[in-house]
Amino acid sequence: MAGTCDQAGRLGAVYDSSAAGKVLDASCQHFAAGKPQQLSLGATPGATIMYHYKERDWLTNVNSSQY
Repeated sequence: MAGTCDQAGRLGAVYDSSAAGKVLDASCQHFAAGKPQQLSLGATPGATIMYHYKERDWLTNVNSSQY
């Protein structure tokens, strides 16, 4: 496993480098304040999870097409 980070040091993507080539396992996008915005699992992506917050950064909702 190998990962990449954005300029703020937050995890951006995770790759499986043991397979033939470099395969994307997961990627994560963040809001400017640092909270996670979207998590995509798999290269296609297989599942996408969206995070929603109130104005005080309280987590209000987590959406996924898989669940």
